[in-house]
Formats: sequence, structure tokens, C-alpha cells
Amino acid sequence: MRAAGHHQLLEILSRSHIGGSNSIGGPALASQLGVKPRTVRAMVLKLRENAIAVCGSPEIGYFIAETPEEVDATCKLLEQHGLHQLHVASRMRKTTLPELLGQLHLNT
Repeated sequence: MRAAGHHQLLEILSRSHIGGSNSIGGPALASQLGVKPRTVRAMVLKLRENAIAVCGSPEIGYFIAETPEEVDATCKLLEQHGLHQLHVASRMRKTTLPELLGQLHLNT
């Protein structure tokens, strides 16, 4: 993935897709960028890792946050997905989530 791709994605979002009411779906973004939707998801992740407030969900698409509430809603969604993945990993290892994370177990 080229840095220019990330820049181009940010340019598209910043130009026309600020606020949840102006969101754009992943497939539409992919078409504009000439990439696959999976590549768009990776590009969004990279922008988020660089503290760019790219918000959204699979149901509504992507957009640049206009309000703190939009950032909060996306962060909560990301946290839920992360916790779900950790729960699945703990089930596969047949252990508890705290044990999976290496937390101390206190006898009560």
C-alpha cells in the first residue's frame, strides 16, 4: 500500500465526506481509488493509526468525524470488535479472557 493511496483516500473523505450524514460506502471508495474494498479497510486502519478521525461502520460507510460524539461512537465500535476477537481467542484456547491476557488471578 502506497502512502499516496492513503493521502488520496484522506483527500476524498476530507473533501466530501465530513460528518456521518455524508458517509460513503467502502465499495464506492474502492471504485474511486481503483482498489478493492479490503484495501480501503486497510487504508482506513492506517489513517486511524495515524490519529486521523476516520469514522464509520459497515452499515453507514466512512467519513471524517465532525463531532466528538462521532469519534466516540466509532471508538466504541472498535473496542467492541477487539473485545469480541479476544473472547473468541480465549474460547479457542479454552481459557478465560483474564488468563489469556496474562492478568493475575486472585484467590477469593
